[in-house]
Amino acid sequence: MKPADVIPPSASVVEAIQKLQHSESGFFVVTEGKKVKGVLTGTDLFEAYYHYVACHYPAQRYRDQYTDLTQYFERKKFVDENKAEFAKKTVADIMNPRPKVVQADVQVAEAIELLKTFDLKRLTVVDEEGNLLGTVDRLDLLLEELE
Repeated sequence: MKPADVIPPSASVVEAIQKLQHSESGFFVVTEGKKVKGVLTGTDLFEAYYHYVACHYPAQRYRDQYTDLTQYFERKKFVDENKAEFAKKTVADIMNPRPKVVQADVQVAEAIELLKTFDLKRLTVVDEEGNLLGTVDRLDLLLEELE
């Protein structure tokens, strides 16, 4: 088990992106105090950005379908407004609020099964009260299983 990278749910999306750039794991456990509230990955942020902003970009290849440039620039204004709104979002708006968690005494085979079933790279480890203890990744589990 490794110490978890943590971030509060009130942190801004921009702050989360900056912190993720310097994170080795690319995975944050979202906590209030010691309680796990969710998880956040770079993929979560990328998918949210695409959903809120990027999928609305006026694609260059469709530009000639606009009857006039007014439509194009209206679409671009809409995208710019969405981008500004996205930058105001918090981690709580983007995080996965129902992460897969395990307790410290979990059987290695069970943890591996969770990782495989849900196509995860790591799991959050909690105690009986749901307090964060750390994270465990695929290689941690393989080493534990084989040693």
